[in-house]
Amino acid sequence: MKKFSNLKISQIKNKLTLKEFIEIIKIIKQENTHALISNLSKDLIKKYLKTAIKSKNIFLYILKKKNYIIGYALLTKKEDYLIKDFQALKFRILLHLVLNFKIITLVNIFMAITKIDLIFLGKSNNVELNCLNLNLLAINKKFQSNGFGKYFLNKVLKDIQKNVFRFKCVTCEAPTPGSVNFYLKKNNFKYIKKKLRLTNNLTVLKKNINFKRLLT
Repeated sequence: MKKFSNLKISQIKNKLTLKEFIEIIKIIKQENTHALISNLSKDLIKKYLKTAIKSKNIFLYILKKKNYIIGYALLTKKEDYLIKDFQALKFRILLHLVLNFKIITLVNIFMAITKIDLIFLGKSNNVELNCLNLNLLAINKKFQSNGFGKYFLNKVLKDIQKNVFRFKCVTCEAPTPGSVNFYLKKNNFKYIKKKLRLTNNLTVLKKNINFKRLLT
């Protein structure tokens, strides 16, 4: 389609320019307000993204329109890598949250690490081991409701499946009704259950992947 013709999608494997860091951080602060990363300082977010880029288990993709980043996605082979691969930043992140009185975020981190948030997940609904985890996905508000998010996600999944590793399914945790609607109605995800959080419970969603169909 014509509206997608001037879009460029790429995986960041080496480094981001200062301009690119600024553009991604702006989207994070505006669109991912429920995420841990949005509660961090700009300097810490920059270090977080640098760590993600260096990791072999985490994948950072950007969506550009006329050389301007309008969206990004952060995915990982397994959700556990979101803790393991950021060990070097753990103390700095926790210190920042404590000094800035981010009590709700700290409690939510505790629940995630101790697996207390899994008490609402029945055994029959456990996520398969070979599932790609979509940790973060956001589009600049000016470019939302144009199909860019769906287009971006589909292209990212195709690229990982074709060039990185094979996965049977993809999971995500949606914090708002709008994000739940995006995955359920526009991207054919299925509802699993809830994860406990202090303010907004997370909706766990999953999409099974047909390898041949995805790559067509």
